[in-house]
Amino acid sequence: MSEYATAPGSRSTLDTLTAAVGSAALVSTHLAQAIAVNPLVGASLPSAAVDEEAIRQARETDARSNIVECLAEALHDLDLTATCCSYAATGIGRNLDQTEAAMPLPKLNAKQRAALASLAKGAGQSSVHPATFAFFEKYRLVQVGPGTSGCQDQRVTVTDRARRVLARSRPAASTGRPSPAAHAAASDGRTR
Repeated sequence: MSEYATAPGSRSTLDTLTAAVGSAALVSTHLAQAIAVNPLVGASLPSAAVDEEAIRQARETDARSNIVECLAEALHDLDLTATCCSYAATGIGRNLDQTEAAMPLPKLNAKQRAALASLAKGAGQSSVHPATFAFFEKYRLVQVGPGTSGCQDQRVTVTDRARRVLARSRPAASTGRPSPAAHAAASDGRTR
C-alpha cells in the first residue's frame, strides 16, 4: 500500500484516479469499436461481380456515421481522462503539502545535521549513510530527482523543511557541570 493512501484527503484523489483509468479504458474500447465497424474491404479478385463497388460504397456509408460516433465518444472520454488526471495531480500536491505542513520537524543528531548541511551545500551526496538518507526522505528533508540508473546520478535537492531544521538553533550541549554564573547564584547568601 502506498504511503500516500494515509494522507488526509487522499480518498477523493484516489477515486479521481480510478475515474481516469476507467475513462481511459473506455477510450480504447471506442477506438476498437471504430475499427470493428470499418468495412475493411480490400481489393477483390478479378472475377468478382460488377455490383461489388456499389456494395462497398453502401457499407462505407453505413459505417461512416458509426465510426464518427465511436471517435466522438473516444474524444469525450479522452477529455474526461485528462480532466481527471489534472484534478488528481492538483489533489495529490495539495494533500502532500497539507501532510507535510502537519508533520513536525524532526530532531537531528550531530551526524544527521552535518550530513544534511553537506547536502544543502551540494556536497557529500555519496557519503550519506543509506539509513540517514532514508530518515531524510521519511521526514521530507530531501527530494530525489530522476537518475540514469538505480541510485547513481540522481539529483538530490534539500527541501524548505530541511532548511528550517538547519536554521533552527541547536540546543546547547550540557556538560553536566553548572556554569560559573549559576554556581555564584547558588552560593549567594550562604556563609561557610
